[in-house]
Amino acid sequence: MKTYLLRYGEINLKGKNRPFFERKLSHSLKSYLKNKNVEGSVKRLRNRIYVETADEVDWRPIFGLVNYSPCIKINGNYEAIQEEVKTRCKPFTDKTKFRITTNKMDPSFPLSKQEMNEQLGSLVVEQTGAKVSLKGYDEEIGIEVLQGKAYIYSTMIPCHGGLPVGVEGSALLLMDFDAEGKNEKSLLAGVLAMRRGCAVFPIAEKHHDIQLLDQYAYGTKPQFKLFSEINLPEFIERYELQALIVGDTLSTLKRYDEIPLPVLRPLIGYTEEKIKEEMKRYR
Repeated sequence: MKTYLLRYGEINLKGKNRPFFERKLSHSLKSYLKNKNVEGSVKRLRNRIYVETADEVDWRPIFGLVNYSPCIKINGNYEAIQEEVKTRCKPFTDKTKFRITTNKMDPSFPLSKQEMNEQLGSLVVEQTGAKVSLKGYDEEIGIEVLQGKAYIYSTMIPCHGGLPVGVEGSALLLMDFDAEGKNEKSLLAGVLAMRRGCAVFPIAEKHHDIQLLDQYAYGTKPQFKLFSEINLPEFIERYELQALIVGDTLSTLKRYDEIPLPVLRPLIGYTEEKIKEEMKRYR
């Protein structure tokens, strides 16, 4: 069984609406597991999500996550944490530089974060002779204490952040080819809108490969349509589409008077170099 501690950031700022955003994120995670044919369970904790899966999973495609850590879950008492730290530091030598990183979100736990860092750090030094180094360290032992359990990890894997897809409504995504016959600007505009919580509905005059959108659309399903296949006003009304997303930059600015929706241009300030850089990030 593989176990993970997943962290989100911007959702914490949503106040009374936060449970809605957390539910959407959990739905995206479950949809992702189903798509990957991986059995698993998703449990919401306080400001965290704990996942158990049958196989190893890369969580980076899920918008809304800031980072995640493969971890183990143990009893949240100091003695159990001590024993796990002793086990983890066994490979350390007197040449190892390490740090202890504690995050305590359980008010019933008797020690502060600083006390935990100091006491566990001293324990590792005593056991191995390794040296504490808050920067430029070789090894990290991370501990998060919440809801009576301790989650121990050694690494944080960064994700794309943003918001779960679908929390900010739905939008029409106009797919278009540029002068070189590429659709990267349209794809990137769609991905950036999804990262801000939009569910996208791609549409175009000709067929487009939308595989990149599918890679990040968990919890929603971008179904590509040709203009010739639909009645546009009815399509907009049926799916409650609130905006039109296009891949325009300042050098390719167009009008879209034939589509009765507010126009969003996520790439309006992007240079060609920036677009290529961003596409590498999401591919």
